[in-house]
Amino acid sequence: MIDASLERVLAAVSGVEAVVLVDGDGMVISAVGPRRDTMELVAASYMDLARRALGAHREGDLAAPEEMMLAGPGGSVVFRVVGGDYGLIAVLGPDGLLGKLRFELRKAGARIGPELQS
Repeated sequence: MIDASLERVLAAVSGVEAVVLVDGDGMVISAVGPRRDTMELVAASYMDLARRALGAHREGDLAAPEEMMLAGPGGSVVFRVVGGDYGLIAVLGPDGLLGKLRFELRKAGARIGPELQS
């Protein structure tokens, strides 16, 4: 079901270059898309950023973030927390629809989250 959920994001949003499920240590659990083979360093780096952001939110007595995004002229990377210690990372090219990607990642997280809890 995990691979199918990632594939659904890839199919639903044009311009997606990779969708990756990572564990709390930044290890790739599953990846789809044309750039899936180059995502190990990206996954580890984004999980490190997520841990730092979560820590900053705790220190600032803020609600835990559910999503982070970095964008530039070459595209965007979206990280979404899933099932506590896991995350979804999506790489979107410059012509992709960011809002649609965020929506599809939220749906994928809702499908995958319960599976990761069991």
